[in-house]
Amino acid sequence: MKRQFGRRFLIGLVLITIIVGGFSLRFIMVGPVESAPEDIEKNPQVSQVEEPEAFFQIEEGAEYEIAPNTPDSRLLRRSDGFVEYLPSTEISKRLGSGVSADSDLAILDRVFFYYRYAYRENPIGVENIEFTEQLLGNNPKNIIFVSEEVAALKNGELVDRWGTPYFFHPMASDSMEIRSAGPDSRLWTEDDFLLEGEANL
Repeated sequence: MKRQFGRRFLIGLVLITIIVGGFSLRFIMVGPVESAPEDIEKNPQVSQVEEPEAFFQIEEGAEYEIAPNTPDSRLLRRSDGFVEYLPSTEISKRLGSGVSADSDLAILDRVFFYYRYAYRENPIGVENIEFTEQLLGNNPKNIIFVSEEVAALKNGELVDRWGTPYFFHPMASDSMEIRSAGPDSRLWTEDDFLLEGEANL
């Protein structure tokens, strides 16, 4: 009787050890379940950003497996081979007509956001005209992000509400510094308007 009890006790002890040990090992390897980042909870706009999944329909390669001619109301395929991404071209038409220079910077930042979503990086360039050309469709998939009807287009450059070309400087692959020279039309002075990274529209 004692041997039988002792054997059951040992088996039970071994089972408990395995269960507890397995849970501890899983906790060590996997860790606790993480909650949503605080910035997403505090800033509902982060989760409300409309991801332009239509880009995947014109992405080359087998990763996305989507037919290239799938219709999408956000895309306007032109006879000249260019594709307008309407959420971006429509918002670009508001440049210069917003309530402030800051709102213009926010609009441009959103346009660059759409570009990054398509290509996973910022446009490459040094001069304003180089960035503007890419936003106008001179990019690998001929996607137009800025409407040709934008009043802020002057001589192939995007200009601020005082007619001075914006200064664009990629800070990283996922952020862009956008600078307006302000009323005095001179960069690097106290009246400049500056946006670094993404702004909330």
